[in-house]
Amino acid sequence: MLPLLIAVMAGISSGYFFEMPRLWLPAGLVLSLIALLLCIWKGFKDLILPAAMIVTFMLSVLNIHLYLYEKPDPAHIVHHAGQDILTVEGLITAPPKQSPEKTQVVVSAQRLRKNGAVIPVHGKILLNCVTDASLRYGQIIRFKTKLKIPHNFHNPGGFDYEKHLRFKGILVHGFISNPTHIVMLRENQGQPLRMHLEAFRHKLKTIIRTHSGSPAGGMIQALILGDQHEIPKTVRDQFNRTGVSHILAISGFHVGIVAFFSILMVRMIMRTSQ
Repeated sequence: MLPLLIAVMAGISSGYFFEMPRLWLPAGLVLSLIALLLCIWKGFKDLILPAAMIVTFMLSVLNIHLYLYEKPDPAHIVHHAGQDILTVEGLITAPPKQSPEKTQVVVSAQRLRKNGAVIPVHGKILLNCVTDASLRYGQIIRFKTKLKIPHNFHNPGGFDYEKHLRFKGILVHGFISNPTHIVMLRENQGQPLRMHLEAFRHKLKTIIRTHSGSPAGGMIQALILGDQHEIPKTVRDQFNRTGVSHILAISGFHVGIVAFFSILMVRMIMRTSQ
């Protein structure tokens, strides 16, 4: 398994840093698969692992290329980015991220109105807006904004914002400073299972608000639900100054704690049942 894991890591790294010709990847994958099958068929045991590593490498490169370098089709919303103010309708596909300054939502575009015409479109938009409206997953909203293509600052070794958004399938973003430029049209239009999960999440948030005051309630929401909106700014500033602001974000450490106590409880239950 270790050689295959190394091949996966090498393929992901190569695909991340280097864009390869589009026809080479499928052709290379087909040839490597044929070579692997021939090795298995002919009984070349010493060559099976190297051939499997090449197949794994090619699959990893192809997978990363589908995220980073796939060319959008003509109906994609990215082709309407520019200086014009557009009216767009779309579905909120993830729980909004709220902060005291703004609300950030990911919208899957469905149609836009441009020059009096309604144009079917698709593609995700990262929308930062200043609004008092209660935005939730599964809502269909209509908004006015200028769509722009995100760009990096090109600082050596800096964070690659473009690729970060591309991994999420986002090629354009917009900003809404006027609350009247965003309107909710319909609710409960998301996937049924996801809607139930979000309803459960909203109930947890209500329970925390009811039984915990500030700032404890806001910190509990940040740790359990990932929502830092209700943490007072003074408390966030204190965490930042002491260098422990990462504690307020859900991380592998928190998941590990939950997993540890879950396993511990299961083992205790199994022992008592014996």
